Order: sequence, then structure tokens, then C-alpha cells
Amino acid sequence: DRDLGLASLERAVARNPNFALAHLFRGVALAALDRDAEALADIDLAIRLSPRDPGLWSFYFWQGRCHRDLGNVDAAVSSLRQAIGERPDVWFPHLDLSTTLAGAGRMDEAKAAITKARDLNPHMTLDAIAYLDSLFMSPRRVEENQRCAAALGVPKSIDKAGADAGALPLPDKPSIAVLP
Repeated sequence: DRDLGLASLERAVARNPNFALAHLFRGVALAALDRDAEALADIDLAIRLSPRDPGLWSFYFWQGRCHRDLGNVDAAVSSLRQAIGERPDVWFPHLDLSTTLAGAGRMDEAKAAITKARDLNPHMTLDAIAYLDSLFMSPRRVEENQRCAAALGVPKSIDKAGADAGALPLPDKPSIAVLP
């Protein structure tokens, strides 16, 4: 329940107003409720509170999503590029950059961004994107993101053979590494 989650985050911020992650997560929760202006204020504050945070890329990612959803395309592109600059190996900021650019009609730039996203996650599908987006976005925004990703050639799904071949490879040796 998103409202219950938001209430928990409200309490966390009230107890510790300097806790950057509480502000970030409250911003994410507000964005999921289509309250993007409020979300952006929390995310901007999280960035100011923790400008050297090891997860700063995710702060910029969510800042970019809020700017996009508020119609601030240039600010969204700037934030998403900052997220990519912090963690170029994470595929979904590239995806959001591509759909933001496609939604603005900047198809050449969008195609370059989706190519990078698909290089990082060659098994990306509209079905998978819709599932992930539904966790953090309103149905209207999920549909909009789907439309832009489809226009960029992201397939609806992968056939069974492709899905079997698409699992992340396991390391040859035991490891404690965390997969991206």
C-alpha cells in the first residue's frame, strides 16, 4: 500500500530530518502517487544532504524521472545524464533517458540511449519494463513509458528460448560479488 509506505516515510523524516535516504524514498513514494513537485523537493534535499553519497546516481535518476513527469525535459535529461555519469553500468537510467528523449521527439538521441541500455541489458522487454515501472509509477506513466520504449524497438517479450539463454551468467568460481 503506497499510502502506508508514505506514512512510514513521513515518520522517518520527522524523526530525522537530516536523513537523506528518508527524503529520497519519500520522494520516490510521492512520485508513485503522481505528486512530482513534492517528490522533487524531497529528492533535491536528499542530494543537498548527501552530495557524496555512494548511491548518488539513484538520487539523480529519480530527480530525472520527476523532472520528466513535470514536463521539464531539459532538466530531466541533465539529471539522467548525471545518473549515468555516476554509474554508466546501470541500464535503467539509459532506458529512462531514451524514453524521455523519445517523448520529446529527440529520436536520434533517444536511439543512442536505448542502444546503450540494450547493450547493458540485452534481454530488456516491454513486459519487464512495465512490471518494474508499475512498482514506482502510476498506470498512466507506465503506459507512456511503454509507448516510448516500443517506439524505440524494445520487444514486447522474449520467446522461451531467448529467456532461457538470457539468464545472467554465473561466475566460474564462488564469489560474494553482488550482481548489478
